[in-house]
Amino acid sequence: MSDILNPVHASYDDLVRYIQGRLATERLSVIDPHLLNCDICRDNLSKTIKSHLMLHFVAKAKADLKRERSEPRFSAGSEAIVQSLSPLSLDRQKVKIVDISKNGLGILAEKSESPGTIMQVRINTAVELGEVRYCSAGNDNEYRIGLRFIAVSDERAELFVRRVGGIGDLQIPPEQQADRRRAPRQPLTQSAIVSVPRTGQVLHGQIRNLSESGTQILLQEPLDLVSSIKIEYADKNLLGEVVYCRQEQAGWLLGIALKRALSGVSEALDETRGGQI
Repeated sequence: MSDILNPVHASYDDLVRYIQGRLATERLSVIDPHLLNCDICRDNLSKTIKSHLMLHFVAKAKADLKRERSEPRFSAGSEAIVQSLSPLSLDRQKVKIVDISKNGLGILAEKSESPGTIMQVRINTAVELGEVRYCSAGNDNEYRIGLRFIAVSDERAELFVRRVGGIGDLQIPPEQQADRRRAPRQPLTQSAIVSVPRTGQVLHGQIRNLSESGTQILLQEPLDLVSSIKIEYADKNLLGEVVYCRQEQAGWLLGIALKRALSGVSEALDETRGGQI
């Protein structure tokens, strides 16, 4: 469609959030029809996807070749929402996950996809990109599609695998699993400053609870999984890693795995139990 009919184009930030599945619902309702009708923005979306992928391909190429056939696959019965980004389709279809590994996943879908298609895969709030490697007709008018994760770090891929039912404790030693379940959570309502060293973001939030192994923090915007963060509150400094991020009515609730070696966790818990905070 002519550029005259679409004078306001999607910004680079909007396109990045669109690819990452982080665009707010009200903004998505504007961007979706605009992309459908604007050749320029569809072209910019394709270029953004390519640049987004190129940042990861070079560093991961050799590692991917070594582990391509070595990663175990796990059976799964979870569902996901997938959308084709390149070529662009506004159709978001629910699919069944057949199996999954750190390299990719197999799905059953009602519609076929061509090899080479770049797909956005969403499981709850976790969103990653995958490339269609094969698509074959199955039973009951379904298609078996194999997707290979792209632009995903090893840590993010492992967390994505953990979110699929039945393998939530993947690669966590049994003694650590038991210890995690025993760690009591102390309720806490405390303002905090959350900083992300990698991006320079500084956010204000509220701590909901605290334990030796983790904490929950409510923010007004989401953070990527596996983001290493620093939490400052009441003269305490904690370091941790984002293990989940889900949207709630009041904002985004983050689950943080704390680094046990960091001084301050035990002291903070003692003060919380004693009502000093």
